[in-house]
Amino acid sequence: SRTPASRPRPIESPRAAGRTALRILIVKLYSLGDVAQSLPALQDLRRAHPGAEIDWMVDPRFAGVLRRVHGIGEVI
Repeated sequence: SRTPASRPRPIESPRAAGRTALRILIVKLYSLGDVAQSLPALQDLRRAHPGAEIDWMVDPRFAGVLRRVHGIGEVI
């Protein structure tokens, strides 16, 4: 249990924690416009975490669009 004066621990990098890669899941389900506007964030994540596994959860109607985007591991 945390005391009121305690602070959360800093987030460890995956390698420091003994894992091989950071795993990121982007969840944008229902609006094609929101999905399209989120694509720059994908590129920012890729630059910031080049070894990360980045997957995307999306409405099946838009999955084909995201499967054409470089940098996404799995479209769910």
